[in-house]
Amino acid sequence: MHEETLHFQSRWIASRQGELHTLQSKNSGKEPLFFVHGNSLCAAACLPLLEKLHQAGHPVLAADIRGHGLSTEDGSLPLRNWDIFIHDIALILKETQTKPVTAIGHSMGGYFLYAAAARFPELFSRIILLDPVIFPPGHIFLFRLTQALKLKNWFSLPRNTRKKRRLFPNKESAASHYRGKGMFRFWTEDSLQGFLDQGLKPAEEGGLRLSCQPELEARFYESVPTDTWKHAPAIGCPVHIIRAETSHLFAPEAASRLKKKIPLCEIHGMENAGHFFPLENPEGTADIILQRCLKPSSHEQRISL
Repeated sequence: MHEETLHFQSRWIASRQGELHTLQSKNSGKEPLFFVHGNSLCAAACLPLLEKLHQAGHPVLAADIRGHGLSTEDGSLPLRNWDIFIHDIALILKETQTKPVTAIGHSMGGYFLYAAAARFPELFSRIILLDPVIFPPGHIFLFRLTQALKLKNWFSLPRNTRKKRRLFPNKESAASHYRGKGMFRFWTEDSLQGFLDQGLKPAEEGGLRLSCQPELEARFYESVPTDTWKHAPAIGCPVHIIRAETSHLFAPEAASRLKKKIPLCEIHGMENAGHFFPLENPEGTADIILQRCLKPSSHEQRISL
């Protein structure tokens, strides 16, 4: 067993369309944490970060979203909107938690938690979003226009995603293909190994294939919700957002707008960091979560008095 999985065990949650996989650490005295990864990734890739949170005394539950990691692919395609993934999060929390939980989400996982906190407020005590894909209104207008005009091929990202390599003869070949390149360029070796362990699965053709099919990854890019901003006024729990300094996915404009619309919203900066900072600097990410996000702000303390 890989060193980073020693404190975590698999737990499966039944849904109406297959089983959802989670990684769960042992119970401990501090408040439990729930984690959701980003598009094309898996919970195991984030184990270095999750392990740091566990070592600080928090029981951690991390989900593989549908179509990723070891979770079922049933119901993930054809993908028209993101609702099934938001409902999966609610299902997992209802099955595993007895009271509202602090939830942490990276990238697309951050959006899922943002929307889930608005739709299912009884499930969350706090949400912590790591460079979430919450776009400003101008970007949303462009997405709405391209969807209405059926110009999805106008964006290069989905086109390039569909062309990405999906088959490998073995883990060693996949490791050589990814290590130090593209989005994996600055990942820690343990993060890469976690991705290789559970972000690949046996292929019908032989060898291994990506657990998240390139078609599903591309569909996520093409189906960005155009009602993003309706959720913000409905969120009543504290929100902490960690924004990567050099990332373009969570713009300063979006951060400012969220602070205006959500009463208990705080923005924290991750210096010298790109979008994948939870996998590149898990220790630094854990430090911000533990020292700044999990401690009640002065505003929260006033509200509780």
